[in-house]
Amino acid sequence: MATKVKRVSKPATKSVKTPINKSGASRAFWLRTRFIFYVVLITAALVAISVGLMTYHDTKSTTTVTNQAGALFLQSLDSHGSHTAGDTVSVTLYEDSGTQGVNALQASVRYPSEKIEFVSADTGTAFPQEAATDTGTAGLVRVARSIKSGAAPVKGAKPVVTLTFKVLVDSSDPFELSIDDAASLLVRSSDNQSILGSSASNKFEL
Repeated sequence: MATKVKRVSKPATKSVKTPINKSGASRAFWLRTRFIFYVVLITAALVAISVGLMTYHDTKSTTTVTNQAGALFLQSLDSHGSHTAGDTVSVTLYEDSGTQGVNALQASVRYPSEKIEFVSADTGTAFPQEAATDTGTAGLVRVARSIKSGAAPVKGAKPVVTLTFKVLVDSSDPFELSIDDAASLLVRSSDNQSILGSSASNKFEL
C-alpha cells in the first residue's frame, strides 16, 4: 500500500517595509533651507557693502575735485562810479587758493582802453618774483608772478599786484574790468597743475 506524503504549504512571505523617519527628513529639509537662506543673506550683505564703498569712494573723489578750484579776483579802495579825466585809479589783483599751496600765477586783466590807460603794476610780497608784465595789447594787462626760490607755498587769499590806471575821460559810470579765466593760471606747488576754476564774479566795476 503506497504511503501518501502530505505536502505542507509554506506560508507566503510578506515584504516588510522599513518605516521612514519623517522627523529626520523634515529636519534635513529645514537645515538645507536655512543654509540656503544664510547664503543668500550673506551674499546680499556683501553686495550692499561693495556698493556702499563704491558710493563713498565716488563721493570722496567728487568732493576732492570740487575743493581743488582756486580763484583770482579784483578789489579796490578807490571810489566807484564817478571819475574825472586826469585822475588815477588803482585795483588790486588777489589770489585765493584755499588750503592748497601755490607757487606761481598768471592773470589776464581786461580794461576799457578808451576810458582808462595803464600806468604801472606794483608787485606785492606774497609773489615777489616778477616773471612778466605785458601791456602790448590795448585793453589787456598780463601779469605773471611767483614765489622766491625755496620759499614756502602760498595758501589762502593774498594780494598779488596792484594795477594803476589813468582816467582819460570824465565819466559818471563805473569802469568795468574783468579777469580772463581762460588765459589765467593759479599753479599748485605739489604738481605744477593749475587749480583755477571759472569765476562767476570775475568782473569788477571801478
